Amino acid sequence: MLSSKRQQGMTMIGWLFVLAIIAFFATIVIKLWPIYYEGFGVKQAVAKLPKQPEIATNSEDQIWRMLEKQFLIDAVGNVKKDNFELERTDDGEYIARVKYEVRVNIMFNVDAVVWFNEEAVLPQK
Repeated sequence: MLSSKRQQGMTMIGWLFVLAIIAFFATIVIKLWPIYYEGFGVKQAVAKLPKQPEIATNSEDQIWRMLEKQFLIDAVGNVKKDNFELERTDDGEYIARVKYEVRVNIMFNVDAVVWFNEEAVLPQK
């Protein structure tokens, strides 16, 4: 006698496993999205620096204040003055660099650390 039972699909435990995986990745995306969105704002602000009028005559503090104003508009809260540096190259050009990292708790004792390094070459002074 042949059995007429055939496999019909996933079991309840299988569905719970799939939903747990989806929930885990959704949690990661929800926690990391604001950090990357803020990083995009920092990238845009640094990229705008070479296009600013009279940027070549500004001091490091003046350039930082320009960035700080843009960060205030874009609601960037993780970048501080210590994360900004103006470096002179051997060619006489200046590189404005913003380096920072953000740590966010994912769940329990698991954290994610995301670091950013944005830079722009400024006109010669």
